[in-house]
Amino acid sequence: MYKATKYYVCDHARRGLLLHTAGCEQLPGIDSRAFIGSMYNHSQALTVAAAQYTNVHYCPCCITVNETTEPEKSKAAMPALCRATKPKRKKPVKIVEPVRHFPL
Repeated sequence: MYKATKYYVCDHARRGLLLHTAGCEQLPGIDSRAFIGSMYNHSQALTVAAAQYTNVHYCPCCITVNETTEPEKSKAAMPALCRATKPKRKKPVKIVEPVRHFPL
């Protein structure tokens, strides 16, 4: 059976938002991290984090990505990222129908 690992998202000024595991050396204090949940693998944790935040990437220290998952990104250097924000939700469109007060 797989063992669940706790994942956190932290804001690093130079790198943007990074996805960390519970035992990472670069994991900041409790006040500056957000708990994503307990997942069974890194790709599942990244999917959950990407649903809540934009521009989330793996931490290069605690999460090693398999070459089969992302062969090009694991070999390339990680560029400086812009500050990430939550995606904006679209407002539902209201459909207004006329009301007839008198019968025809």
